[in-house]
Formats: sequence, structure tokens, C-alpha cells
Amino acid sequence: KKDLNIGSDQEVAWSTFAKTMKQQKTEMMSAMQERMQQSSSAQSIQSAPDRIIERTRFMKQRAAGMETVASAMKQLYSVLTPEQKKVLDGHFSQEMLM
Repeated sequence: KKDLNIGSDQEVAWSTFAKTMKQQKTEMMSAMQERMQQSSSAQSIQSAPDRIIERTRFMKQRAAGMETVASAMKQLYSVLTPEQKKVLDGHFSQEMLM
């Protein structure tokens, strides 16, 4: 927020974006912990197809979370100045998203 120098007229979009990012981070960490707990105890008894299905489910959840973040970011981006957009673009570099 500080790096972007968010103005009062941009506060609602920023708050929505920040809340969404925090929520998605929390959900992702929780899902990863759950997955690690399950895999350590169940992986040895899970069949290969079941492991692939589980991995696919996890990836779909992650993709849905990224779509949620993308929507919030798009709303924020629409109220930013060109200078603020450059700063945000720098924070979310191509390498970071891969």
C-alpha cells in the first residue's frame, strides 16, 4: 500500500485486494498443510491414480484461488495511475507468477 501511495479514492479497491490476498494465502497454507498431513500418512496406501486425482483436486483449488486474486487485482488496477501500475507490475513480475 505504501509503495503504491494509495489515495483515499483508491482505498476501497485496495482493501478488497488486500483482504483477498490475505484470505487466499491463508487458504493455500491451510490446504498445503492438510495435504502434507494426508500424504505422509496415506501416500503409502494410496494408489497412483488416487494420488493423481488428489493432486488434480489441489491444483484446481489453487487455480480457483488465483482467479479470485486476479479479479481483485483487476479491480485495483483499474483505479491506479500509470505510475502506480508500473510499481504494481514490478511487484508481480513474470518470474514470481510462474
